Amino acid sequence: MKRFLSILFAAVFTAFAFANTSLALSVYDTVEEKRVEISAKEEELMRHELEARGIYADDVVIEPLYDAENKPNFLLGATSLGSAIMDRRNQIICEWSEFNPFAEWENEKKFYGGALQYYVKCVDSERFVNLRTGAEETTIAKAVYDRESERAIVDDSPGAGNGSTETTSFAWLQDAKYITQYAFGFNKNGTCNQVACGLALNYLKRKHGYPIFHTDITPEILNKSIANDERFITKDYGNAEMLHQELLSIFKRHGLFGLGGKPLFCWGNTYASGVNKCINELMPNYSNRPSAYAVFTFSIGRIENELKANRPVIIQTLPWAYDTQYSKHTMVCIGARSQRKNINGAPPVVTAEVCVHTGWYGLNLFNTVTTSSGKVWEHKNTWLNIDNISYAYFFNLPGK
Repeated sequence: MKRFLSILFAAVFTAFAFANTSLALSVYDTVEEKRVEISAKEEELMRHELEARGIYADDVVIEPLYDAENKPNFLLGATSLGSAIMDRRNQIICEWSEFNPFAEWENEKKFYGGALQYYVKCVDSERFVNLRTGAEETTIAKAVYDRESERAIVDDSPGAGNGSTETTSFAWLQDAKYITQYAFGFNKNGTCNQVACGLALNYLKRKHGYPIFHTDITPEILNKSIANDERFITKDYGNAEMLHQELLSIFKRHGLFGLGGKPLFCWGNTYASGVNKCINELMPNYSNRPSAYAVFTFSIGRIENELKANRPVIIQTLPWAYDTQYSKHTMVCIGARSQRKNINGAPPVVTAEVCVHTGWYGLNLFNTVTTSSGKVWEHKNTWLNIDNISYAYFFNLPGK
């Protein structure tokens, strides 16, 4: 089993990047804290881990990360090519990515609370800034290490006496940026089936190298200088829109549209067949093609296993799920988790959720992130309860 949890660090590069925030962030409480001793063995091991992942560079900086008990139990190794977080107690890499979630807070005291949980401390305050959400919090998550599965999991404790929420399993699609940072077709008149299909196929092309579509319909990277308006999106993201229209035409040619040429929201084997027809027509001369299949009965563990194997998952919600915004909707899943909530001695409540790309443009549906270019949008993470999912669509990836 792999010894690391590869997740999308890009999600923590939020739009505000605290450029306009009034929060004063702390430097280290004492000089001694900043001078936490890092052994030569730890430095050598971190350099080796960065090199093994292809993100080592000469500008490497290795520094301590503090846990919920204010102990420097983690190390951050960061370069211009990426970063990794190591648990000092067992020398296991908890996370790594081509991004550094602490890049904008070089001189602040840094805290790590487990997967996707990054904090810095406010000056003269007991509060912490959650770098993923931008919110001030009085406590930070407690990182718990699951040695059996070799992954970092999170305990989001709201405070003593109020119970706790423990994340008992967690999975994230490696290089999910190929979904979250790229343009997609404008969802008009109920074309979420094709939007989700396009997002998944873009991932299979970029991550796994399948020649699914040619260069002139390869989706562009999202750019925050482009307004979230259909007139600009369909023009400035011309490749993504061209791919979207091609997927629509394939579905239509094979009778997967309703009367009057309107998109038909298809389910189960019918939708899987539509995805496969798109794959077959977009790469006709490639015999070792990927293929999709529908699953009606599935568990959160099954979805987690697919994501860990770097296979995207498409999900569809029930017609009455959530509200009108998320009901009867097709989306790509990039993350999954199980949580156990303990409240005031009551029997624990177990929930399972998936993190999805909603497939919509709009200012209220994005978080912006800062990358090396400073121009990239990042689609917002949205967590949905698995109980409201009707079908999941998995991929067979020959040779992968």
